[in-house]
Amino acid sequence: MTSVSTFEVITGVAEWGGGDFTVRLDNSSWRCRASYIDQHPLHGLIHSAIDLYDHIFVAPYEIEDAVWDCRAADEPGGIVIRVTPEWENVRVQIFHYLSGSLWPSPKTSPEIPPVADRLVDYWNYAEAIWYDAARAIARQGFTGLRDAWEPNRWDADSHFEVLPIEHFFYLAALVRYRSPRKSMSLSEEIAILRDMEEKNKS
Repeated sequence: MTSVSTFEVITGVAEWGGGDFTVRLDNSSWRCRASYIDQHPLHGLIHSAIDLYDHIFVAPYEIEDAVWDCRAADEPGGIVIRVTPEWENVRVQIFHYLSGSLWPSPKTSPEIPPVADRLVDYWNYAEAIWYDAARAIARQGFTGLRDAWEPNRWDADSHFEVLPIEHFFYLAALVRYRSPRKSMSLSEEIAILRDMEEKNKS
């Protein structure tokens, strides 16, 4: 039986265009100060968890299309979390760009070796991302997180959608029911938010 590692991400309070970001695999962890110069780290992670579910459990893509790079850009340096499906697991590679390393463009593969390369159970991966996103929203709210990540940028020229709200709810339902809920009522979505808030109070 193949052994799998435990996965966790921790985003700190967003303020003035940045926030602490940590990724853990078993007892090892890597940290950076994620910046608004790129997407909020949870943005790519939420999308990757949803896409990986489809690839693993529904309809596999061609292998060359089954790679997701989730980024936390520091100034300089940063972290790239590369994930690919492997049966019912997720292969997680961590690339840690230190202050002297050249940060790759979004269209360029990391040019440094990974500091970690492990298998993680899909549901551990999805739950870790949902839990951290829920904690971030409970702490600052959707609009508070948006304003802290890109202060005073509410116009059409704003760079990013900070946290994809519809995809957050989709991931929350995926984790809760272990299957997609492609359409939920407002009352179901509010129930998810209330449950999330209660869990984050404890």
